[in-house]
Amino acid sequence: MLTNRMLSLMENIIGSGAGVKISDIAALYAVSGRVIYYDLEELSWYVKQEHLPFTVSVQGGLVSCICEEGGNAEAWKKHVDSCQEKIAYTPEERLLYILYRLLHGSVIRISSLMEELDVSKSTIVNDMDSLKQFFSEYGIKVSAAARCGFRFEGIREDICIASYHYLLTLLRCNNVLGRIYTEPDIWRRMPYCNYLEEEEFKRVEASAIAVLEQEGFSCRMLDDCICAVLVLAALHIPANETLFSEAHELLENTEILHAADLIAEDIGNLQSGIRREDFACFLALCMLRPGTDYHFALSLNRNVDLRVLAANFANEVCSCLEVSVGSRLLHDIKNELFWLLTQPDMLLRIWDEKIVRTMRQEYEELYRIVEISSGMISTAFGHELTQRQIVYLMLNFVELYERHVRGERNSEVLLVCNSGTVISRLLSNQLQVFFDIHIAAVVSVYELNAAIEKYCPEYIISTVPILQGKTRCIFIGHFLSRDDIGKLSAYFTLRRTNFQQEKLPLFVPGAEEACEREGESLSSIVLQECICLDAVHRSISDAVRAGGELLEKQGFIGTAYIEEIERAVRENGRFMLIGPGIIMPHSMAGYHVCRTGISIIRLKKPVCLYDVDIEVSWVFTLCALDRKSHLKALTQLTGIIGDPEEMKKMAQADSAEKLHRILRKY
Repeated sequence: MLTNRMLSLMENIIGSGAGVKISDIAALYAVSGRVIYYDLEELSWYVKQEHLPFTVSVQGGLVSCICEEGGNAEAWKKHVDSCQEKIAYTPEERLLYILYRLLHGSVIRISSLMEELDVSKSTIVNDMDSLKQFFSEYGIKVSAAARCGFRFEGIREDICIASYHYLLTLLRCNNVLGRIYTEPDIWRRMPYCNYLEEEEFKRVEASAIAVLEQEGFSCRMLDDCICAVLVLAALHIPANETLFSEAHELLENTEILHAADLIAEDIGNLQSGIRREDFACFLALCMLRPGTDYHFALSLNRNVDLRVLAANFANEVCSCLEVSVGSRLLHDIKNELFWLLTQPDMLLRIWDEKIVRTMRQEYEELYRIVEISSGMISTAFGHELTQRQIVYLMLNFVELYERHVRGERNSEVLLVCNSGTVISRLLSNQLQVFFDIHIAAVVSVYELNAAIEKYCPEYIISTVPILQGKTRCIFIGHFLSRDDIGKLSAYFTLRRTNFQQEKLPLFVPGAEEACEREGESLSSIVLQECICLDAVHRSISDAVRAGGELLEKQGFIGTAYIEEIERAVRENGRFMLIGPGIIMPHSMAGYHVCRTGISIIRLKKPVCLYDVDIEVSWVFTLCALDRKSHLKALTQLTGIIGDPEEMKKMAQADSAEKLHRILRKY
């Protein structure tokens, strides 16, 4: 039985050409690799049963589609068009279907749902219980009557808002919310096509993106626009009924309502029974993601000219920093002030005190400037800004401040983050603080292809699952963890050495020279006894263990460290690649480590890196006593790896003594 995930999986395989990594596919759909292998087995069997002109091949951690005759894509698309009735729903897709029926006002009963969805009575009962529980939190009751079946009971505006949040929840599963922009064929399948047709979705997407960019709002609000349109497209209301009258009065003259009105005007009314004013108001409320107490803030917003306030505030801060105020900065600050007015707690609820304290300490001087300049905002709002709100506003100036203090960066990087403006901006600033990189842009997954063409980045750093392309992609969490720093340090020069300590002093001019003087040199931490040339190992696991054993014999590490690096390479091996065919296994600094050291193994015959189709010829195993002692050596090692002549000399060395002699000049 096919599922929508299996259909999507097949389309990605067919379009990949050279094959797709199993690990990348698992990340894309937010499931385990085992689930993907199971899906691929089912797909392979299905393709054979249907006598389709291609086969699904899995080899070495890669999956590809081998064509036997004709075109893969055309044959598959034609087949999918004829087998819609064979598609099985996931639990979330069943709930999407039931939600549509409830919004549409259809008469639905358990017996009819059992037949339509081909599931048992207990499955439908459990689904209905789950749906009832969610909507009860919004004061909405899902009742059942003999003639009418299931239906919503409650204020229609509350039903719309609750349905919008429910859609967001359901579409996050299997990463549908991220994939709908890259896989438009989703809208050709059930239950998604119940809400919108493919052409309608494209029209909504194009209009929303154009308006959000034109009005200076974040394109991450596109998800909110799409879910709002899905609700209204499915909603059945009596003719000439008025919705959101109270909210419309509060939103009057706000820029978010203006943007929503432009979107509503451009895409037209997808539901003839809803007035354009109500359509725009609901869009604005969803883009705002209102809490329970936003009436006062919206009323206050009508009496505050945010454009003038943003200009005055930005000018005062930038004059202290001796930088100019750009139009983009004014747009951002104006919208930030609007968010602080309308939903201050919702914006910053993901922050804990450590984040605020870290940013204050990291940019002590900048925080003080913003704090003083924010006095005019406190006066306009009628209350003092909290430390979190000051830090939030401070994020607008961090990149300007860094550029003023540090100058140009080396690597051009594209950051992909779908977690909203606050998280993405915080992450962007932290990355540029700790690494010698320049974030060319922060984009959502649906902006990725256009951004790659525009900026031509050397690397992509992503917090969301995407398939690997020509540009190397590094996956990290939404907040930089110690493990994330380890992954990134294999690619970029680490400017900070004391990340995540209780106090993070401000980087000042000349700090990088101080960092370079810290730590031991490469030749001092690589002993001749820790070099093994032309070793023969059958697997990367054997090679990594051998590198650890060299360090253990010389008293650098304990046995437990070897187990840790084996597991680390097995789970995150591709993030430890530091050059062509070169891997650096390592684990947490200080744990089971007696002193800082590096062992070097040159393999006689390359070995593959687990499920990644990459051959490894060099294994540099690192153990660090602390976070500083190895940085100078790593910098020197990076210089060697980046120099083809030096690597040629190391490859031609016929003894450990000669290779160690090459390292002595460092």
